Amino acid sequence: ASGFRVSGAPGRGEISASPLMVYAIADLHGDYDQAIAALRLCGLIAADGSWAGGNATLVQTGDQVDRGPDSLKVLELFRTLRRQAAQAGGRVVTLLGNHEALNLEGDFRYVNEAELQSTGRETWSEMFDPEAGAIGAELRGHEAAVVAGEGACRTLFVHAGLRLHHLLDHLRQSGTASTAAAALDALNERMRLALGQAGLSPSCLSPSCLSPSCLS
Repeated sequence: ASGFRVSGAPGRGEISASPLMVYAIADLHGDYDQAIAALRLCGLIAADGSWAGGNATLVQTGDQVDRGPDSLKVLELFRTLRRQAAQAGGRVVTLLGNHEALNLEGDFRYVNEAELQSTGRETWSEMFDPEAGAIGAELRGHEAAVVAGEGACRTLFVHAGLRLHHLLDHLRQSGTASTAAAALDALNERMRLALGQAGLSPSCLSPSCLSPSCLS
């Protein structure tokens, strides 16, 4: 597959990350073991779980939380990898998914029951508070959409899709130069502001929506 370099005998070789390549991993939903397996498959982490991708770029397209039993471990894993990748000249980008938005809005219907009970519902709520919570503040800093890669690998990444007319709406309202980059910046900034608004419907926080009329 493009982006993989295989060494050793066929069927027994180790896959290692290719420099300057862009890798994408979608919904992990609290499944720490499968997160590790996916990262190992791409050659992006070593046996001890540390970053081994060099200057490669990894985009995780959101929904790290809910459903599985290890949402907090998955969040911590990518927090560590972001730091290690930056030190190695690489980049780990974690996008905001609708399940992160649900937790920021205080909707814990999809949180794994065992994890919620072991953490404590009140503690969980405090951690994911978008203003005062450590995890909540971190998640508010995640982009809703990002462009990563160079040349033929330059790609727009977003969770669940993005409607072009919303980008154009954000661009018109931003009053900035007519560039896609300016539209993305406007969209991401409106998302950060919206996540701090009490009572906003989570359906309006999907990156596939993000209409300025919802976020005004």
